[in-house]
Amino acid sequence: MPQIPLSLPVFPVFFVFATAAVLSTGCSERPSAPDASEGPAPPSADAEVYHVRGVVAQVPRGDGGPSEFQVRHEEIPDFKDQDGQEVGMPIMTMPFPVARGLDISELQVGDKVEVTFVVEWNADDPWQATAVQTLPADTELSLGEGPTDDGASP
Repeated sequence: MPQIPLSLPVFPVFFVFATAAVLSTGCSERPSAPDASEGPAPPSADAEVYHVRGVVAQVPRGDGGPSEFQVRHEEIPDFKDQDGQEVGMPIMTMPFPVARGLDISELQVGDKVEVTFVVEWNADDPWQATAVQTLPADTELSLGEGPTDDGASP
């Protein structure tokens, strides 16, 4: 059988084409969206984390509207403003945007809860709930004493 002469060695040509195919496939793919099951992104170094107890006042409507719930919460005496000054936050009903991966589908209006929320004043969403724990129904909350500021946001 006659041999066909090759002008280039076979291995280097194969290697170049195989590498190009792998790289072009990897470069053409878009990064996938974050998986909701991954949980919330870790807070930045300048973020403040708060824990507050209260009663669920409103849950998402389920019509594709905002993914947030509202809680009438106890006072937060150590709450800091945008300048880092401790200004406190009175008893109020406050909306909590839901962090990626947080499932609030079981929450009902009237549930007593403890909400963990992160405040990052320089972020697109300055605050968001990162965890919610349902409390026993007989948990005593301080929601009627002191000044209130319903409808206000931090």
